[in-house]
Amino acid sequence: MNGIHNKGSITFYHAPETRGTGVRVLLEELGVPYEMNVLNFKAGENQQPDFLAINPLGKFPTLVHNGIVVTEQVACYLYLADLYPEKGLAPALDDPNRGAYLRWMAYQGSSFEPAVIDKAFNRPVIDPSQSPYGRYDKMLDTIYGQIAKGPYL
Repeated sequence: MNGIHNKGSITFYHAPETRGTGVRVLLEELGVPYEMNVLNFKAGENQQPDFLAINPLGKFPTLVHNGIVVTEQVACYLYLADLYPEKGLAPALDDPNRGAYLRWMAYQGSSFEPAVIDKAFNRPVIDPSQSPYGRYDKMLDTIYGQIAKGPYL
């Protein structure tokens, strides 16, 4: 066997309007086979014992690949990009661009998303030393500064 057929099976646990949506888009972009189990988040299906046995936090996205459980949006992105290196979505482990790639992937979940959510919900500004991203404007300036250097982060 060659290509994706020898990679094993991927089961994707998803609920609409959650962080799982980005992983679903990535799976489609990769063009790889996967089984999707859609759970009703609003009805609490993610808190049922069967799902909690897979992901004790009851969160989305959740991937299961050959018995390996991967949770958290950015971890799922990294895992899938590394699982399918022939798709060219991630620098190889020995590529000099790997460090920047990991940095910006982590930045998405640790700084960018929390800042955007806080802004969208008009949450009060807190002291930058107590915020995961510092100041919203600085977070955006950092991204724009990097994008100005090339076509992508």
